[in-house]
Amino acid sequence: MAGRGAVSKGWLIGPLGAGRGGYSYSTSLLLVVIVLVSAAFATTSCRGDSGGVYDHLSKNYQVLDLNDLESFRLMDPYLELNDLFMAGELHNIPENMDIEPALLEHLVLEAGVRYYIPECQFSSAAFMQIFLETADVSFLERAYGREIKPNEPLMRKWRRIQGFWASLPPEKSFQVIGLDVEHSVSVSLDYLSYLISTQSTRPSDTIAPMLAEIQALSTKEGSSPELVTDFITRFHKDATWREELYQKFFGGDYFSFSMVEQNLYNRLEVHAPEELPLMLREGMIIENFRSVYFRYPRGKYFGQWGSFHAWESGFAGQLRDLPKHKLPIGDRVLSITYLYKDCVSYTTGQPEPVTDYYGIRGTVIKAFDELASDARFTLFRLVGEDSPFQDGPILSLVETRRPTADFTQFIVVIRGSGG
Repeated sequence: MAGRGAVSKGWLIGPLGAGRGGYSYSTSLLLVVIVLVSAAFATTSCRGDSGGVYDHLSKNYQVLDLNDLESFRLMDPYLELNDLFMAGELHNIPENMDIEPALLEHLVLEAGVRYYIPECQFSSAAFMQIFLETADVSFLERAYGREIKPNEPLMRKWRRIQGFWASLPPEKSFQVIGLDVEHSVSVSLDYLSYLISTQSTRPSDTIAPMLAEIQALSTKEGSSPELVTDFITRFHKDATWREELYQKFFGGDYFSFSMVEQNLYNRLEVHAPEELPLMLREGMIIENFRSVYFRYPRGKYFGQWGSFHAWESGFAGQLRDLPKHKLPIGDRVLSITYLYKDCVSYTTGQPEPVTDYYGIRGTVIKAFDELASDARFTLFRLVGEDSPFQDGPILSLVETRRPTADFTQFIVVIRGSGG
C-alpha cells in the first residue's frame, strides 16, 4: 500500500551543527535553505488562485492545542500508512521547541513511533537517551557540548519529552537515535570516552594506546583543525585494521562505537573548507539510517529537521526513491512543513524577523491568514479526496512541476509574537 497521502553559534543548534575553526555548518545550510525556499515559494501557480485551494483548506484544518493531543486527529488516517514522519522547520525559532514534543507524543501513542531521530549526531542522541533514562541534566548538557548550555526553550522541550518518556509502559517506549555526521568532535570524544569507561573488560595492549588517546583528548579544549584531522584519520585506520579487537572490547556497545567512529571520519569530507557538500551529507545520513534500520527492531520513526531534509532533495525525499531491497521503507514517508507568521529567528544570537510564509503569495495565504488568524499553531491537510495540492505545484516546495502533496502532506502554520 502506498504511503504518505494515499487516501555559529546557533541559538538552539549550537555545537550540534558547529564545524571546524568556528565554521557553522548549520548556519550556512540554513542560509541556503532560506534562499531556496524563498525562491521556490515566491510564485504560486494559477491553480493556487482558482482551483479550490481555499475551499479545500477550509475543510481540512485544525487549530492545535499542544496540551490536547486530540487536536492532532486530522493526521490519524495517514498514520498507519507511513513508517517515517518528518517535520521540516526553519532552525532557531523558539516555537519549534513547543510543537516538537507534542507531535512526538501523538505519533508515539497513535502511530506507534519507536525511534525519535532529532537532527543531531549519534553521540549527542546517545547522551539524550541517557538523560531520558536518568533525568540527569548533565547528560543533556553533554549532548550539546562545551560551547553552549541548553536554554529555556530547549530545556522546556526536553523536560516535557523526559516526563512523557518516563510515563510510558515498556511496550510503548521509544529510543533517541542520531543519524547525522559527527559535527561536534568534542561531543564525539566525550561519548567515546564515556563508552570506554563503562566497559567491564580490559582492552588488548594493541588498541589500549588509541583508547587512552581518546580519553585524554576528550578533556582537552581548543585543538587545532590540523590536529583534529590527524587524529580522526589515525583513529579510522586503527578502527578499520583492528576491527575484531574493538568488537571484542566493546561487545554490545560496538555498534554505537562504530557509528560514532565512522561519522567522525565522514566529518572530514562534509566539513571540507572549499565547499558545502549538502548532497554528500544527505547520502551519509541515508547510509546511517540504513544501518540503524537493519540494526534495531522494526519500528516507526519521527524526526524534526531543517525543511531541506524533509523535502525531495533531502534524505527523506531520497528515501522514497530507494529500491525496496536497499531499504524496505519505500514511499511510506510523511512530511510536515512548518510555515511561519510573525516569528523571529535567533540564528545570529539576536532576534531577527522571519519572512512570513517564506514569501508565498496568492489565495493560499488568504486561507492561512483567515483560518489561522488567532491560533499559535494550525494544522492543514494537503492530501485527501479532490485535493488540488495533489494535482499540481500549488506551493513549489522544490523546483519541480510535480504536485505539492508529493513532497509535503501537511502544513503547520506557526504564528509567533513578532518579537
